[in-house]
Amino acid sequence: MIRSRILVAVALAGLLAACGSSPENRYFMLSVSQPAGGPANNSAYVHVTARLPGVLNRQQMVVRSGPESVQIREFDRWAEPLEDMVSRILAEDVALRDRAGKLANARLAVVFDQFIAGEGGSVRLSGRWMSEPDQEHNFDLSLPGEGGDGPRIARTMSASLGRLADEIAR
Repeated sequence: MIRSRILVAVALAGLLAACGSSPENRYFMLSVSQPAGGPANNSAYVHVTARLPGVLNRQQMVVRSGPESVQIREFDRWAEPLEDMVSRILAEDVALRDRAGKLANARLAVVFDQFIAGEGGSVRLSGRWMSEPDQEHNFDLSLPGEGGDGPRIARTMSASLGRLADEIAR
């Protein structure tokens, strides 16, 4: 009886020690990227609806680890749903670049086939964006990375949305 209590106590202590050693979650946000030459001088509002592949639209950061494999970083997390954040940041990026005001109150749909970082932090985004009336434009962009840690990946992903906004605003 005493021996079984000791074994239970040791098992519980080991379980508690294992729980206490887990790394803490780190939360990341995408940010608006300032355009070259400064922001546009208008108060354009652009509505963007982004769609991401299911594997990417999750709370955890996803990094491509091979041609057919990804690494889901359990402790590197997005601070808000990624699809919502991409829609919001891309809308702000496009509005900042719309110098002629041609996109004021525009509604854009962006479907991403890829929006993923590699292990070294480089980012690839591809897909298509549609504007009214039904004009479809393909995009395929790659940005070199500064490193594969969470903050650098988030920074490169933000910059890649800025590059896409440059393309949309042209």
